Amino acid sequence: THVDVQFELEMKTVYAFIDTNFFLHYMPLDQIDWLSPLCAPKAVILLAPVVIRELNRQKETNPVSKLRKRAASTLARLDELAGGEVPAQILGSVEVEFLPHEPSIDFTQHKLSPAIQDDQLLASILEFRGPHSRDDIVLVTGDVGLKIKARQHQVRTLTLPDRYKLPEETDPLE
Repeated sequence: THVDVQFELEMKTVYAFIDTNFFLHYMPLDQIDWLSPLCAPKAVILLAPVVIRELNRQKETNPVSKLRKRAASTLARLDELAGGEVPAQILGSVEVEFLPHEPSIDFTQHKLSPAIQDDQLLASILEFRGPHSRDDIVLVTGDVGLKIKARQHQVRTLTLPDRYKLPEETDPLE
């Protein structure tokens, strides 16, 4: 009925997987109005293990100091969120959840490689989608290559509006 459809729309939760590039080039996670670009009354931000690993690698090895600092401050904030209540609440009806394990899908069957970080993120999404096939799942990324791969696996993508991007700064060493 119409009332049931309206109630379902009001209760709609979007599950948003975040790519590592978001943390390096966009405002902090808890400063973004997620509900607006996701067009949802509730959102769950999902962080796959590969994203945490990539942020650690960026913190240790990125030659650009501002990106190393962004990765370090992001990891500190994520550590705070991971150590608090589960799921972690940010900005009203937006939650953050950390996926506790690596994806265990058959990478070859899905034409993915466990050696490629983007493929590991896609594998996490595909594995999550199994028991959540009726839910709205989106990958938030500005990475063109990842967006193309995601389309091949019927994974919806979203690039956040430019207003959420961090201003370009020149690195004194560049």
